[in-house]
Amino acid sequence: MLSRIKEYKRTVIIYVVSFLILIIALVSYTTYIKHNSEVTHTCDGNNNEMDVVIKPRGNASDSWLKDIDGVWYTACIYEATIKNKSNSAIKSWTLTVNPDSKVYLNNAWCGRMNICQKGKNQKLDLRNLNIDDITVNYILIGQDVLIPVEAGEYFEYLPDKETYEYPIIGKLDNNNVEKSVTIGFIMYHKGEGSFDFDDFQVKYVIRRNLSDDPVYKAIWICLALWLAILIFTIVTEIKLKVAKKRLKHDEQIIEQSLSVFTRFIDAKDTYTKGHSLRVAIYSKLIAEKMGLSDEDCKNVYYIALMHDCGKIHISDDILKKPAKLSKEEYEIIKTHTTHGAEMLKDFTSIDGIIEGAMYHHERYDGKGYPTGKAAEDIPLIGRIICVADSFDAMNSSRCYRKKLSKEDILKELEVNKGKQFDPKIVDCFLSLIEEGAIDFDIST
Repeated sequence: MLSRIKEYKRTVIIYVVSFLILIIALVSYTTYIKHNSEVTHTCDGNNNEMDVVIKPRGNASDSWLKDIDGVWYTACIYEATIKNKSNSAIKSWTLTVNPDSKVYLNNAWCGRMNICQKGKNQKLDLRNLNIDDITVNYILIGQDVLIPVEAGEYFEYLPDKETYEYPIIGKLDNNNVEKSVTIGFIMYHKGEGSFDFDDFQVKYVIRRNLSDDPVYKAIWICLALWLAILIFTIVTEIKLKVAKKRLKHDEQIIEQSLSVFTRFIDAKDTYTKGHSLRVAIYSKLIAEKMGLSDEDCKNVYYIALMHDCGKIHISDDILKKPAKLSKEEYEIIKTHTTHGAEMLKDFTSIDGIIEGAMYHHERYDGKGYPTGKAAEDIPLIGRIICVADSFDAMNSSRCYRKKLSKEDILKELEVNKGKQFDPKIVDCFLSLIEEGAIDFDIST
């Protein structure tokens, strides 16, 4: 009972500690994510979170030519579409273009342009330019202000929040639909056709959702598994308690039934009263000493209770005869083993009960009855009961003799090792006597 309580306490401690660890992990990681939810990434066209496409508006139908310093430049309206493919919101972003040849910027909407020329850098609203405020290089053709960007220089588009160019919400906030933003700018480049934007990046800050974080999901999965295991353990424990209660009740019924029947057997001979119970106790002690399982030891006890049930078929004249039995009477006595086995043939709830009744008078040297089996061929239960039965017979007074002395009994056990008895079982039995587990004064 004490070990059971300790095991229960240990189980409770394990569950409580594991639950606290998971809760602490969840709270700590949630706090960490909230304080570090914004992560800066870069996309050069397409990744798991963003898709960026820059192309002429209307497939270059909105384009025209302009002569700049004797060189013809094609002007075109370009559109850049930034699509958010993630579940998280893109808090802010900037588009950086690194042209591989000289281009001129003329206009943009609705954000501002950050012009990065060699040694010069300025953020401009190309829709509302004041020439006096421009610090970067530019040229003026008619009313058009053109800002050059050489190869090796770059320009950045800075989106406008008031026109909802950022933030770009995620799919979870948009009914699982990808949200995108389209911006535009006018740019001149040498030659005809459209400009190939081979070198550009979008630098963006994404606000991670807790529900989209793999570690956060893993912690919740662990919590769910913890809860499932807890429920399973509680249900299993309840079922085990019910099953153990039912098993204990069934064992009480079996033990009480067998005890009643053994009293019927012992009642046939007042000299052997209590014999079956004592043999059962000795047999169980031997089984425990040999290291058999609790279930097997319990079965050994039940089997030993019924080992002499075949004596029901033997007449009282033979069982209670005070004188030496004749050869014919002894043969009749020997039939109690086979009669017992026959009586128990339909008793299937206890494994080995038939063997206990059948083989407890077999000898280790093969000179026993009813089959003459020897050594390991004799079922273990028969060899165990043989030692326990013989000890109780020697330690009990019978109608034809008084019980033997302790010295004589010990001598008989030693002398008959390997003859009548299994030597290993006798050694176990002698150890039990030496330890005081078996008392010579128990029998009458």
